[in-house]
Amino acid sequence: MQRRQPLVLILCLLSVVAWESVAYGDLLNAPNTGAAFKSWNQFQSGTAGQFANRAEAAKAWGAYKQANGIVTGTVRSSAAKRNFLKGLADDPNTPSSMKQWLSKGKVPPGYDVDHIKPLSIGGADAASNMRLQLRELHKTHHKFYRP
Repeated sequence: MQRRQPLVLILCLLSVVAWESVAYGDLLNAPNTGAAFKSWNQFQSGTAGQFANRAEAAKAWGAYKQANGIVTGTVRSSAAKRNFLKGLADDPNTPSSMKQWLSKGKVPPGYDVDHIKPLSIGGADAASNMRLQLRELHKTHHKFYRP
């Protein structure tokens, strides 16, 4: 009886290793219907328990990004932000109390510029992807949503 236990344990370990390598291979070789994960956080939550440690998960994320053409770490343009703010100054619906800052390309006190589709998941750094948002709302938004 005692001799069978190591054999059973070895078979269980082999099946887990085989399943993980198949799952990882499936993850990289999935049909090109668009990436299932667009950010590191989505990748981590979607592959929870498949990797022995964070380093393995990071290596797999790198391979996944490369296989799916995902680009992260887009640099923000201060000129794009300034142009967006100046454009708001010309909008007739903008409150006159904000126009003194907006006309200079500055963010009014108590507000932040938010990207509608985050840069980290491929959003453009353009006026069409920006909005002026109350600072408290922006903080709350990113407290629960971190792409």
